[in-house]
Amino acid sequence: MRKNVFVLDFYTRHSQGFGHSIMSFCRAIEFARSNGMTFAIDDSRWFMGRWSDYFGSKFPSPEQYEEDQIYRKHIGQKQFDESEYARFKRLDVEIKHMEKYNYFLDPGILSILKEIYRYNDKFGEFVEKECDLIRSSFENVVALHIRLGDKIPQHKMDLKDHLRVFKKLIEDHRLQQCDIFLMTDDHSIDQAVCDELEKPILIRKPASVGSKMLRFQKGHLGDLLIDIEIAMRSKMFFSSVSDTSRLVRAYRAIHHKESAIEHLPI
Repeated sequence: MRKNVFVLDFYTRHSQGFGHSIMSFCRAIEFARSNGMTFAIDDSRWFMGRWSDYFGSKFPSPEQYEEDQIYRKHIGQKQFDESEYARFKRLDVEIKHMEKYNYFLDPGILSILKEIYRYNDKFGEFVEKECDLIRSSFENVVALHIRLGDKIPQHKMDLKDHLRVFKKLIEDHRLQQCDIFLMTDDHSIDQAVCDELEKPILIRKPASVGSKMLRFQKGHLGDLLIDIEIAMRSKMFFSSVSDTSRLVRAYRAIHHKESAIEHLPI
């Protein structure tokens, strides 16, 4: 029997970050559709919760299909053709982070992201409330995404390197009068960012911060989604290189917002 059902299993051994997961999600839908397969998800073991806790886009459950119909892949992958994925895994980390491999830039992937990235009613109301607590309007706000964690050894950029690049970008785009919203996986840097930029910054710190790597904390996805929403609504977005920053830039593109893609610090 031909395997005609693509099941995307949300379980990953290494707890992939959300940006990575969404890129994988979009690519999986693209692959399933291009191969005439029904697309279903299994989020029963997703460390971030359940898809329906946050999003209104719905997908079939794999329980309704026979196992011999199913082509099952994990959400950590960015390629779903076996030979193509084997080649991708052999690439150096630096090459994988090139814009060439930013699949969010593909028009088809942007279209899928627009289709699936829709909050459910309950969480959507919560997002609006939390955004209003920061600002009623973000037209005078610049969002900075500073990804530290495991990205420092990959890209050899510490906090000062990031801030030096961001300060120049703020000057080049004449945004000195704008307020700054900081999106980061390490809130121990908050005061250092204030000091370097010589102004108070806007932050939305999670209620419970137990480690630098926020993405491994149970229940953190809601906080991350609100940060992403604020970064999307802001006047401008400058970022570290990461899949989350690529997601924000894609989300902004859907809403016709500019991002300084060509100046990303590597």
